[in-house]
Amino acid sequence: MRTATEQAAQARQIAQQAQRDGHSHLQHLSLLRYNPFSHTGGDQSFLLVLADADGNGAVINSLHARDGTRVYAKPLAAWESVYSLTDEEREAITRARGPVSAPDGNGKV
Repeated sequence: MRTATEQAAQARQIAQQAQRDGHSHLQHLSLLRYNPFSHTGGDQSFLLVLADADGNGAVINSLHARDGTRVYAKPLAAWESVYSLTDEEREAITRARGPVSAPDGNGKV
């Protein structure tokens, strides 16, 4: 029979592994509809940002025009891409990251 100390140590290891595994799962996302072309009606284009806790993931951009729709994907690493990002893509990434909290007077966020 294992002691309570051994069981607690095993539970701690399981929790730490779950925390490490969970860090790489999808945790941040945003969807932004927009109109990149003045000659089309409405916000038919969209951006989808999917990222893990470290900002690794992808930006998916669907550009809708009269003659068709094009879909582009750009990889994200630490919230940046090796490909140039449009203003709309940067906005969608900022939304996916979530609100930035400033510390309060007690040094807490």
